[in-house]
Amino acid sequence: MTTTSNLGITLVEQAQAQKEVTINQALTALDAMVGNAVADKDLATPPGSPTPGILYIIAASPTGAWSGKATYLTYFDQIWRFITPLTGMKVWVRDELLNYQFNGTAWVAISGGGGITAPGTTTSTALVRWNSTIGAAVSNSGILVDASNNVSGMGTLASGNQTIAGTQVLTSTSSAALAVGANGSTNPALIVDASTASSATGVTIKSAAAGGGVALTATSSGTNENIIINGKGTGNAILNSGGSSILQVSSSSVYTASLSSTLMQAVFRGSNPGTTFWMAGVGANALTVSTEYHGF
Repeated sequence: MTTTSNLGITLVEQAQAQKEVTINQALTALDAMVGNAVADKDLATPPGSPTPGILYIIAASPTGAWSGKATYLTYFDQIWRFITPLTGMKVWVRDELLNYQFNGTAWVAISGGGGITAPGTTTSTALVRWNSTIGAAVSNSGILVDASNNVSGMGTLASGNQTIAGTQVLTSTSSAALAVGANGSTNPALIVDASTASSATGVTIKSAAAGGGVALTATSSGTNENIIINGKGTGNAILNSGGSSILQVSSSSVYTASLSSTLMQAVFRGSNPGTTFWMAGVGANALTVSTEYHGF
């Protein structure tokens, strides 16, 4: 017999006997679907004393008269009748107070009926993403934002340049609060250690126009702060391995070293009659440190 394309309702045939049976079944199917709501979507076994016209979504692994009809819509009209769900079909599930949409494979919750499909766990803090298969925004991205706007569940950033605008503050008590390196690297190229509980120091890196240099500055809640550069093991701290090294004080060079020469010079002596260059050795034998000062 010929049926309708969507709900599969049987059509009346020409010269058919007992047309009222076919018509009544069609009206019953429409009565179950149009303007109705699903009573339950988690039953796999038919109710023992079903109420005619009550609509159900059949759960996984159904038994009895529902056997083999998982995800189907069903209602009782003297016998159990079934409606094949169509992709995009939406229903209201009464016992959950949620809208559900069929995505071609399963029924998924729609948050607030506004076309946003919730994840299986109905995690209210999940960010949404677009699912082109079902044509809806699906909030099962795995990225969660809590009430304090803390983000968790971030995966690996996509390849290519990533631009972050504005000031970003990372706080952590971990010894690797920030690690930069290859994906899965056990020895990252850069580690920021923030494990000190009372940490109040840090480093500011400031860029400039070409030729203006890069400024590396200590930050601290105190007035004065050192910058300490350490090699590893017996390794050295090397300054400008590719050419000469220059040390400046107040923008003036006081120390210049290259492979062929080393120059130390005072920039300004003023009226101070004291020694311009001097070295102090440690105390030895009976001599005091002050006795061993040697000026140049």
